[in-house]
Amino acid sequence: MFKLNKRKWKWLVRDKSLLGSWFDNYETLIDSNCVKSNAVRSVFTSDNYFIKYDRPLKYLQRLRSLIYPKVKQEFETALELESAGIPIVKYLGWGNYGSKGMVVSEAFPNAVDLSSYWFSEIVEGQGDKITFLSYLTPFLKVFFESSFYHPDFHLGNILFDPIGNNLALVDVYGIKAIKKMGDSQKYDKYKILFSLRDELNDAEIIDLIIKTGITDNIVDAANYWQKMQVTESSKVNRFWLKRRKQILAGNDKYVTNSNSGMRLRNNLARQPICSEKGLMYLDKEMYTVEKGLQVWLNSFKLQFYAVAHVRPVALEIYQNAATIYFEDKENDGTDFAKVEEFTNRCNIAGVKTDSFPDNLRCINGKLYLSIEALEEDQLFINK
Repeated sequence: MFKLNKRKWKWLVRDKSLLGSWFDNYETLIDSNCVKSNAVRSVFTSDNYFIKYDRPLKYLQRLRSLIYPKVKQEFETALELESAGIPIVKYLGWGNYGSKGMVVSEAFPNAVDLSSYWFSEIVEGQGDKITFLSYLTPFLKVFFESSFYHPDFHLGNILFDPIGNNLALVDVYGIKAIKKMGDSQKYDKYKILFSLRDELNDAEIIDLIIKTGITDNIVDAANYWQKMQVTESSKVNRFWLKRRKQILAGNDKYVTNSNSGMRLRNNLARQPICSEKGLMYLDKEMYTVEKGLQVWLNSFKLQFYAVAHVRPVALEIYQNAATIYFEDKENDGTDFAKVEEFTNRCNIAGVKTDSFPDNLRCINGKLYLSIEALEEDQLFINK
């Protein structure tokens, strides 16, 4: 490691060449090459670098940054993880000037965050699920079996290179090595598996629980998965009212409001699932405004519980009527052998199941709730 001083900043870097022309012009790059930004932190790029720039505003935050900067903590954590053999992006150095700080990491070639890849390529696309899991499983096993506790371990904190098939942790601030990890701390790492429930059936997740080292037998793994579903589903319900308000307000996390007044449902990349022009090819249903909003909201709630259903992709409200456009999913008449598993997931989510299998559709061997199910006045029981 090398200590450098430049432009009144003090740096600790792996290589003296790190502070090149980008650092001479970082004020400009913060705007021109911005990845994301808020009042206290900006992330920007330059050449093969990702740079986080902290500028705390509140007095106590500035004081804390003078004593032990967040960027220093993140850099030191990265070195610990690297030494322990945890796949992470390569951190190159950190620096500070008063309470301001920067930490620099090497760009991860061809990278996309795992959340975007999973939902766009595997859930919504035609990606090879089995092959992808063969890359993800050993990565998770290494981290699960490590002594590191991650307070916010989710798919968005993992990068995936679909060309080299490599994975790496990113945003490692807050990760800590713990000598003896409690069950709740372990669970905070393991619950990332719940994020994969959209595409994986119970047998596949149980197999993943075993292969990542959470437990070593099918019975314990099945019990663990059942408990995880109950625990995480209760959290979905807890946050529903907040999300409901966001959906109705047209938050761009969920909805794109077109110039014509159409509400287009977004995917996880915050892009419409179907373009406005593409709606002409989809089936549509007419409702009262109240009923249309009920169907629209029922669908989002089912999405949060990962209960597969024929989704509304657009909502148009005009005068006293609501028109909903549904994605194109034709019932292929496959047998309903998985009804028991699907019913269990619905029961955990509090979805009425007394009309099963009449209100189910089987499409390419996967079960979905039908449009008729979405139209039920009391789709959710005590939810």
